[in-house]
This record gives sequence, C-alpha cells and structure tokens, in this order.
Amino acid sequence: MIRASAPGKVVLWGEYAVLRGAPAMVMAVNREAICTVNPQVDGAGDGWQFESLGFESEPACLGREELTGGERPPESSAAALAWHVLQTINHTALPTGGRVITDSRLFYEAGDKLGIGSSAAICTALLGSFAAVTGQPPTYAAALAAHSRAQGGRGSGIDVAAAFHGGLLKFQNKKIEAAKLPAGLNMTFIWTGRPARTRDHLEPFSQWLETADLTPLSVLRETAESLFATNDILRDLSRYTACLKVLDNVAGLGIYSPAHKHLEHLAKACEVVYKPCGAGGGDVGVAFGDRIASLEDFAHAATVAGFRLIPLEKAEYGIRVTR
Repeated sequence: MIRASAPGKVVLWGEYAVLRGAPAMVMAVNREAICTVNPQVDGAGDGWQFESLGFESEPACLGREELTGGERPPESSAAALAWHVLQTINHTALPTGGRVITDSRLFYEAGDKLGIGSSAAICTALLGSFAAVTGQPPTYAAALAAHSRAQGGRGSGIDVAAAFHGGLLKFQNKKIEAAKLPAGLNMTFIWTGRPARTRDHLEPFSQWLETADLTPLSVLRETAESLFATNDILRDLSRYTACLKVLDNVAGLGIYSPAHKHLEHLAKACEVVYKPCGAGGGDVGVAFGDRIASLEDFAHAATVAGFRLIPLEKAEYGIRVTR
C-alpha cells in the first residue's frame, strides 16, 4: 500500500492581487488530505476503483486506458482528479488496476467544507501516490499542471504551493520562497458558517478585469508587496483590508459577506485586524493581533455571536509519501 498526504492552506494576504503578479503570503495548515493506493499485479486487476471520504464523489471504476487517456470523467470526482494527474506524469508503468481511497474529512466541519484548499491537497496527494506507483518522484510542476487542468486554468496555484511544500510561503507567479511572519504577530481563525465556491468570485473578477479601471487592483498589489517589508504589520494589514474592501465594492466580488462584515466589526472593538482568507464570501477568516489578550477577547465575542473558532496551525511539512 502507498500512502500520500498533503496539507491544506490559508491565504494570509495577497488574494486577487496574486492573480496579477503580486506576492501573497500563504500558510500550509495542519489539516491534510490522504490518498491510499493498493495497486494490483497486471492481469489480476479489474480496473481502478475509486472511493472518497469527505469530498463528495460517487465510487467509480475506470480501466487503465480510461484512466490514462480516455474521455475525462465527471469533474466532481476523485477519479477526475486522478485522470488529470496521470496526464501530467509518465504513466507507462501504471498497473491495470488497483484501489484508491481519498480522505479529506479534516477539511470539513459539521458537514460544511471549510475552504482551506481541499481540492489542491487531494490532487497533490493523488500525484504523490500515482508517482510512487509508477516509480517516479512527485514534482511541484506536475502538481501545478494537474490542478490547473482540473480547475480549467483558473486560480493562481497558491494552494498547490502550500500543499506541495508546506510551511509559510511567499508566492508570486507560481514561484515560492520560504517566509516568516513578523515577531509577535498572532492569529485566530474563524469559520463564517457558510461555505463558498472560489469560482463564483473568480469569474466576475475576470469579467471586471476586461472592462474596468484597474486602479483599485494596482493599489491592492502595492499594499500586498509592502507587507513583506513592513515595520508596522498591523497598520499595514489594516491598510490592506481597506484596499481589499475597495476592490470588492467596485468589482462586485462579494468578498465581504454579512458574516465577514460582522466579524470585522467585532475585531475593531477588540483592537485586532480581521480579513477574509482567500476569495471570501464565506469560508474562513483570520484575525491578526500583537496581544494575545486582544485575540482572546475577539474569539470570545465571535463565539458569543455564533461563529466557530477553527484551530489551525502551520504545517511544516508538504507532500509526504510512504509505502
């Protein structure tokens, strides 16, 4: 049996601007997707069987030729992600059959998807498993290519970077480097109570890029860049969130949902800085503070208001493959 795992992520800053070449800060988190593969000896298999835990995907069985080059399976399936993975690696040594189980249950709370990069983590874990099955090392380039294919070319690839490399990363134009947060900066993560689909925000963003004055995006990009060389992180994070709200308003992206606005109001009263993580509209938000007591006050206020704290910590590891 081959077991591969990859962590999820939260975008700390740089969302949307990263799609236009700005640097973004992303943190791999300690919730991982797991893929186990039991390949069968050629001639003894009955195709490749797929089962998914967490990610809603009907069980499927594909023959070797279907999995490596036939028609693409339905998009919302683990088999489809595996199909995309196998288009990006040398699959000549793939056996005729086997059993694949993907497990992304840690990316859900009470049945709701948290929006912390489950599809990129599953895709990266699948890449690790099938690369091992076919006797080759997984590569970051293959993970990026596979997930990009699965997403129809949308997105920056920042979630794949976190899933593959782990840790805290500065991500820009698909290139990465290890990063650090300023000393004394602490974070608390909150679930808004509503899942969101990234594509629902990226599609109107793409349309806005074709027709509008892009000044708000240019300002957001400059602000994101400044956060990597700031001497007052909370001041500049506050400035960044103000720029993000301007972009949201002029482009009609729906980043700041009522829940995010409520959480921001609570954060201001506790003297911490709050923002949505990633595309917004729902999913997870983050509060930044330089005093633990202030973040504890915010966490209490958010809990009383009906929101749920999500314990997330930095995952130092990225993709891991064992036999």
